[in-house]
Amino acid sequence: AEALNNFIEALEIMRPESSKIESLSCSAGGEVTMSVCADSWDTCAKFIMQLKAMNLVKDVSVTAITQSIGEDGEPLFTFSAQCDITNEYIDSDVVAPEESKK
Repeated sequence: AEALNNFIEALEIMRPESSKIESLSCSAGGEVTMSVCADSWDTCAKFIMQLKAMNLVKDVSVTAITQSIGEDGEPLFTFSAQCDITNEYIDSDVVAPEESKK
């Protein structure tokens, strides 16, 4: 669970400001599925590139990006992303002594 918390924290830091994560779920095996909303194609691309660049994930896959019009009349782009939180990350997280986290 700690690896998931670290992943979510890292995700909040890396995601473009104009994107938001609508929902996120994680299986016991570390497979994460999230639904993402953004304001442009560029924001979607940036989010996906930054997700793929995270060293704690692997096997990133993204469903087709759909475009719609939001309540405010602005374009809205939504997609789902799946990835696995890597075991290496989870293992190193478990091994790290508490003192080193200060």
